[in-house]
Amino acid sequence: MENEIIVQEAPAELDELSAVEEVITPPDHEAEIARLNEEIRILNQRLTQKQERESLMGIQIEEFTRDFPEVDLKSIPEEVFDGMRSGNSLASSYALYKIRADRISEQNQKNAYRSSGRIGKSAASEYFSADEVRKMSPSEVKANYTKIIESMKKWN
Repeated sequence: MENEIIVQEAPAELDELSAVEEVITPPDHEAEIARLNEEIRILNQRLTQKQERESLMGIQIEEFTRDFPEVDLKSIPEEVFDGMRSGNSLASSYALYKIRADRISEQNQKNAYRSSGRIGKSAASEYFSADEVRKMSPSEVKANYTKIIESMKKWN
């Protein structure tokens, strides 16, 4: 009897506890865990979208530098980025910007060409009207010949 081991049965309650393998969380923690999991899902989704945008932007920058090698990326006006926000690519937004800027420049040149010059007391008389030229003597016409030729371009 010296080396005998006495085995006692464990209480029934202990058997029930050891059979439970799942983790039990209080109800208030379950809601918090669900909220945090949703937050993590949203953050992962945003990260993926950001990575996709950055990849797309890299592709667009490559396309832009290929199409417009003379343009420094830092000099791109905000109007171009407004075009991108509307759904256009960087290159197409810049091309539209250049077309508009060129048209404006052309129109300004046409307007300057058609303009009779500055008006007012401080404005120097750069052009002569047809009446003024008709009233000039031959020597005045000879002295102002270059201005008269330029003035004739403005007459309708």
